[in-house]
Amino acid sequence: MAAPATPAASAAAPSGFELTFQAPETRQWTIDPGSAAVRMPSALALNSSPAIAALSTGGYKMAFVASDGALWHVDPGGGGRAAPIPRVADHTSPAIVR
Repeated sequence: MAAPATPAASAAAPSGFELTFQAPETRQWTIDPGSAAVRMPSALALNSSPAIAALSTGGYKMAFVASDGALWHVDPGGGGRAAPIPRVADHTSPAIVR
């Protein structure tokens, strides 16, 4: 895991957790309740951490700051897009509120 980034976790139904974190090479990784690890194609901003939240309909929503400063969110199907806002401030991390 990249320092000083922190991992994010969300409870999975019926048991377990979905995890996401920034690896030392700045790529986002996820680990599902079955312990399968997936390297995401996105490069994260240095000194930021991704966020994750379980959805009541199943699946997860993730958010992160990309290496270019854009705020991105990833839907349960794995599709992602940048938020229509200016660059995010350096050294900040997103949060997801349900």
